[in-house]
Amino acid sequence: ADVGVPDIVAAAGATSGFDIAYVLLYYERATDALHIGIVCFGVCGDADGDGVDGATSAPLSSLGGVDFANFAHSETFLIAMDVGGTDSGGEPDGVLDVIVGYPPGAHDDRFSDAYPCERTPSPTYGAECFGVYYYHYDADDDDDYEWDAVASDPA
Repeated sequence: ADVGVPDIVAAAGATSGFDIAYVLLYYERATDALHIGIVCFGVCGDADGDGVDGATSAPLSSLGGVDFANFAHSETFLIAMDVGGTDSGGEPDGVLDVIVGYPPGAHDDRFSDAYPCERTPSPTYGAECFGVYYYHYDADDDDDYEWDAVASDPA
């Protein structure tokens, strides 16, 4: 599993909504668009695997867990890509460049402008934050990576 469920929840036969079965990629040359599909073993984003995204089951609640709807708050789902660097002649260089998905919370002022969804009061960091972000790697940082938004960039 990509992200499992606690033993008490798994005992009920639940599968995490963060357990990815497969990813589909399709490039549409005529429109220069990359389409990405993610198929989960259960309902994508259903933290407790009860089949209902956003409804916290009693077993998960008893452990202090919450199943947020629409990948909100600390829930995240993403595809990170290495699309090549200027020093590698455009070939993949082993460094991730972009992230497509839901950020795991507020932006970090050290690396990023505010996310577009943070322009609304009290963002939940869910579906309204879905987008394309730059990937910032910092080996000296505890998290090792950050999501970057650049206000002047349409990406």
